[in-house]
Amino acid sequence: ESMESMEPESADFDANFGALELEDSTTSSLSSTQAETKPVHEGVQKQADPTGLVDFIARLDVDPSVVRATTSCKALGNFGEALRSGGRCGPLQRLHLYLKSNSVEEIGEIQEFWSHSWHMAPWKKIMCLLMLKNGVAAGVLGTLAALFGGGFAFLGLLPLVRPAVLGVSIWSQVFGSLTFFPTLLWWRNNERVFLDCCCIDQRSAQKKVMALKSMAGILKQSQRLLVIWDPTYVQRFWCVFELAA
Repeated sequence: ESMESMEPESADFDANFGALELEDSTTSSLSSTQAETKPVHEGVQKQADPTGLVDFIARLDVDPSVVRATTSCKALGNFGEALRSGGRCGPLQRLHLYLKSNSVEEIGEIQEFWSHSWHMAPWKKIMCLLMLKNGVAAGVLGTLAALFGGGFAFLGLLPLVRPAVLGVSIWSQVFGSLTFFPTLLWWRNNERVFLDCCCIDQRSAQKKVMALKSMAGILKQSQRLLVIWDPTYVQRFWCVFELAA
């Protein structure tokens, strides 16, 4: 779901997924773990044991070439460019996003795996991630700047402007705001993360299939899983696939 062509409803999903060549032992294991189905209501079938999908994903092979990471500041750079256009952009833009990432052998272990739905409004994801990743730095620096602004006004180094807004020197608000918002947008957070549109080559159907097969391994090499939840999350195949992995 995070790559539009990987959606179950997309035209090439069945073909891509059908291209997976699994070991006979893996297929046998999947078959053995699937529970018996039974009629529930007017011919509707329901699986009694949902562990089959989890077991299947956990046994998929890992291709080291698709285990990549980018940094939080690159993923959120240019006002969240990757999240604004990653799922619906042309070949050149997809290459630009892919070049933001490096192999984990070069950049180091993935610290956080970002799992999200492409059907969530991009601005909501961007604001959420900016506050999570840059909010503390922005708050601390903004507060310090506000204290400096108020102090300069108190010492007479800045003209005293009246009336004060909400009982606070306007210079505190000006200094604080001018520091907080730029820091929120451009703080250089170098935490290593996995973001699908940056770490998987969106131009190649083969690379997408390799990433699908390696999802359990990518998550296993990540220290944390961050779920950017919204009501569409559990309705998307790719999100459920990542959660199962």
